[in-house]
Amino acid sequence: MTVIILMIVRVIITNKIKIRKYRMTKNDFRKNIGQLLIMGVAGPTLLEEEKSVVEKIQPAGVIYFRRNVSSPDQLRELTRSIQKKSKIR
Repeated sequence: MTVIILMIVRVIITNKIKIRKYRMTKNDFRKNIGQLLIMGVAGPTLLEEEKSVVEKIQPAGVIYFRRNVSSPDQLRELTRSIQKKSKIR
């Protein structure tokens, strides 16, 4: 019983030390925050500013509204352009 408790305490202490040593870079921070966000786009095509946002924050998803859809082919192209800019698929 004592041995098991000591092993658990050791694992907990070891994990805390590893967590303290980990430092997040700005890119890691943006990526982690981005994974909490779902973004929309202004129109049927992706603007340069929106491309930049997708590249920087890597959002969890994109929501489409009526203003974004004019035909199935156009929607497919919009989706492809967003996926090209996103590293996360």
